[in-house]
Amino acid sequence: MSGQSSSTRSAFALPTRLSLPTSISTSSLPRYLRSFLSSFFLPIPSPTASSSSASSSLNPTAAFFYALPRVLLILSAVCLVWRIVEEPTDCSLLPAVRLQGACGYSDDELKRILAMEHGYTRGSPRYYFLGRWMHYITLNYELTMSKPNPKKDNLAVPPCVLVSVEGEVPCLTGTSCIIPFYLRPHTSDSMVLRVHFENVPAPFSVLRRETKQQRFTAVLDGGANIGITTTVLALMFPHARIVAVEPSEENYRMLRLNTFALPNVVAFRAALWNRLNEPLSVHADPRSHGYWTLMTSLPGHERGLKQHGAVRTVTVPWLIEVTGVPGFDLVKIDVEGSEREVFTPLEGSSRDQGYTLSWLSHVQMALIATHEGLRRGGEEAVRQAFDLSRFSLELGGTHYVYRSKDVFDDDMREQALAALKSMARLPAEGIEEGGDAGADTGTDG
Repeated sequence: MSGQSSSTRSAFALPTRLSLPTSISTSSLPRYLRSFLSSFFLPIPSPTASSSSASSSLNPTAAFFYALPRVLLILSAVCLVWRIVEEPTDCSLLPAVRLQGACGYSDDELKRILAMEHGYTRGSPRYYFLGRWMHYITLNYELTMSKPNPKKDNLAVPPCVLVSVEGEVPCLTGTSCIIPFYLRPHTSDSMVLRVHFENVPAPFSVLRRETKQQRFTAVLDGGANIGITTTVLALMFPHARIVAVEPSEENYRMLRLNTFALPNVVAFRAALWNRLNEPLSVHADPRSHGYWTLMTSLPGHERGLKQHGAVRTVTVPWLIEVTGVPGFDLVKIDVEGSEREVFTPLEGSSRDQGYTLSWLSHVQMALIATHEGLRRGGEEAVRQAFDLSRFSLELGGTHYVYRSKDVFDDDMREQALAALKSMARLPAEGIEEGGDAGADTGTDG
């Protein structure tokens, strides 16, 4: 039995020393390289040796050189796997859509920027800032944690970031869109950017189906903040008039800066309400950060909150009148608690002609965010405003998506045409022309 255990132990015992392969001659190598290679073959303590002898067999210097090459090998393997998984690609190989005046870069500078390796998987958002492409985590750190340098930074103009997006709104056609955004450091602007491009909101996932149809001719962005949603909508629907409304003076300046190169955007500094020209105060939600959650309320209802100026109100019918559109086909409303007023009709009085929700008759799709934590009554007002006999509710909770049942969309058209063709009711050419004409009645494709 003892002989068997001894043979078993010797079979699994580690060698006390590894020798260099005989096929390798190290005599002609430099001394530092011979030392580096020999560190792979230092004496290895035997498992059966005592702790004192094991510790004495490797002094600290030898232990360092013993561990260093193995650590380097592991790091090299990790880097190799990382590059295989990430598959760095050349941005210049991706078709890019550049807005005029993208962050002030010249054509030559943009070519150089697009030719730089971004180092992230194809299809993921990438951000060009401070002379390199980076991930959102790095961008957010640079914008929120870094200290401004008055000698190098132009503090009068916020920093500009180039965002490269592929396979997500607004770039769903397989191309990589290069979109410039000005973002204020040490504010919530970078978080607003993240919401749109890193964690795409559920309502925007519904819009993925709409780019094929291009049926929207007028879009309302109520609560535009700094213009990121406005820019996305303007790029998705370039032939539509985009009307953006933002009550905060600081956010409105950023909205104008981010949309100045988009000819189909009209911006108003005002608050959406159910009365016209009503004076309101703008104040911040104490639980929010930066300029993200700025609320509007009648004077005297601020309850000591931090003030961000005053603003006048507008109504949706007034916006339709002054912009000359027949109505809004798509409305996105995120007005931080004022949805209760926007969707509550008022009877006519001596002060005004009243407020009705007749403008909803033109709406084909509505994306609405409710904020019961800021002001109660918004969810109930939204539910009461949308007649489910005409609208279908596709998403609920705090983000509502309503779609008009009167819209005969492309998917329904394709299914109907396929059914008619299979039944051989009409020639294919006649079906295509008649189907398109009938389906597009009242819309601008």
